[in-house]
Order: sequence, then structure tokens, then C-alpha cells
Amino acid sequence: WGVWLPAFLAEYEADTLRYYLIISGPENGDSNFYWEEYYTRTNSELIGKFGNFVNRSLSFINKNFDGLVPARNEKYDIAKEKYILEVCQNIPSEVGLLIEVGKFREAIKKIFLFIDECNKLINDNTPWLFIESDRKRAGNVLNICVQAIASLQTVLYPFLPFSSEKIKTMLNIKKEEVWKYCPVEAGWKIAKDKHIFKKLEKRINK
Repeated sequence: WGVWLPAFLAEYEADTLRYYLIISGPENGDSNFYWEEYYTRTNSELIGKFGNFVNRSLSFINKNFDGLVPARNEKYDIAKEKYILEVCQNIPSEVGLLIEVGKFREAIKKIFLFIDECNKLINDNTPWLFIESDRKRAGNVLNICVQAIASLQTVLYPFLPFSSEKIKTMLNIKKEEVWKYCPVEAGWKIAKDKHIFKKLEKRINK
């Protein structure tokens, strides 16, 4: 069986293939391409975890804060919030060291473990439930989510460059690529959110 790259890219996004090859293939040997695994990983990991976290965070800000990054209020911070902000600062150097020694799969696994933590942050804090009763608390959670998205934009660039550029556009930032965490200030106007990936429909002939 052959999977021809020009035909693949005519139908699917390049970053979905980049992610699949990094996360699924051995780094020191041959591997097989499995369509079923490609569909599953794209829909559950790239879209269900990464894309969903980015899109729902930014769409919530656009809908409830007029597209302006809400302010942080440290009185609402608990251990989880502080942990997320600490990872934002440290993950560029940690991922960079793994890239330098060729451990790409380990690097992207570390990034997606961070994405899991970010999803847990927003799920546990449920800002949509108290946007009316405690707007500052909801804003604090969303501010931290934006900081995480900005950090992810940086560390994912070597692996998912097209998706990283989409996030940069969504955050409305035009900075040169620098390998460090660059926080987003409160009051910053983000762009209208859009989906990073399209959900894949399985093809029975694959």
C-alpha cells in the first residue's frame, strides 16, 4: 500500500500528518501508516483536545468579553492556576532540550500532557456557569487559558507550523518567532475565533 503525499495534501491538512508521524512512528526504525489510527488521533487528540481547548477558550472571550483578554485577579488563583502559569514559562526550555537531542515524540507528548492539564483547568472551573454571578472569577480563568494558548503557539511551531500560525492570527499577535513564553496582556483584542482543524470523516475505501 502506498500513501502518496501530493494526493494526501490535496485532501487533508499537513499538520495532521506531521502530528501522526511524530506521535505514532518510531524514531529509529521503520513504521506503517494506518488510516484508522490517523483518523482516530486527528479527531480525538488534535481536534478533541488541542483544537477544542483553543476554540472554546477564545470563543468564550469573544462572546462574553467583547474579544478583550480579561484581567487576572490573583485572589482567585489556586494551585492549579499557578501550576499552569509556571508550565507556560518553563515548557519552551524543556521542549527545546528534547528537540535538540532528537526526542520529537517525547517532546510532543509533553506538550499534549500540558494540553490535558489546560482542558482540566477549564473543565474544573466551568467559567460559563458563573459568568453572570462572578465575572472576575470567570475572567481570571480565561486569562490563564490565553496565556497557555500563547505558550502552546510557541512550542508547537516546530511540529505544527500551520496550526501555530492560525493561533497567532486568532490571538492577533504579529511577533517574530522567539523561543520563550510571551504573555498576553489584559485588554488585548483577539481576533474572531475559527476552527484550527476540520473533523475527519472516515473513508471506507482507505
